[in-house]
Amino acid sequence: MVELVPISPLWGVVLRIRTRAVLGAIAVAVIALGPTPTPAVAADTPLDRHKQECNSEKPPWPAPADPYAASAAAGIQMMDPKDIVMHIHAHVDIYDRGEKVTIPANIGIDAPGKKVSYLHTHDETGVVHIEGPQWQDFSLGQFFTEWGVPLRPDGIGGLCADDENVVTTYVNGNVFYGDPASIIFRDHDQIALVYGPPGYQPPIAATYDWSAA
Repeated sequence: MVELVPISPLWGVVLRIRTRAVLGAIAVAVIALGPTPTPAVAADTPLDRHKQECNSEKPPWPAPADPYAASAAAGIQMMDPKDIVMHIHAHVDIYDRGEKVTIPANIGIDAPGKKVSYLHTHDETGVVHIEGPQWQDFSLGQFFTEWGVPLRPDGIGGLCADDENVVTTYVNGNVFYGDPASIIFRDHDQIALVYGPPGYQPPIAATYDWSAA
């Protein structure tokens, strides 16, 4: 605040500027606070992803419309069949509370373009063709990613474990206790994913009849 203070008749008046302490304190506080921060956006958590996946489609699950995008999502490629060096097969069964889920034909196949992905199906038998231009490992998780069906220890797509149902995995007739997505395909593996009440077990084959494949 500017205040006129008389000093003496000889000198007239001079200006003395008095700054109140409270105004200074307010200015300091405003500077210290700075601009109002933007609210942080919550990160995508595993629980969020779990909820999203559990809200995804229930079976049946169709083959992806774009095999190129689907194979790229799984970290694999489409190729010309003449370039195949590795060629093995595995069989996959899926059960939803006793009902067998169909694995569709033509996952990973571009028939007009005459290309196939490293992991593909020709029919609805559950036989997965594992092929590549060189020998390497491919996982069950990659196949399900290509298919567009999330696979986790507690869920297959929208079939999620709850108070009444669990997911149990079998490889060649034996219970597999790890993450099913981590299973590496071996030639003539028989893999079964079972969703149902704890203790429920449909007829689980230890092998598949490859004579008809």
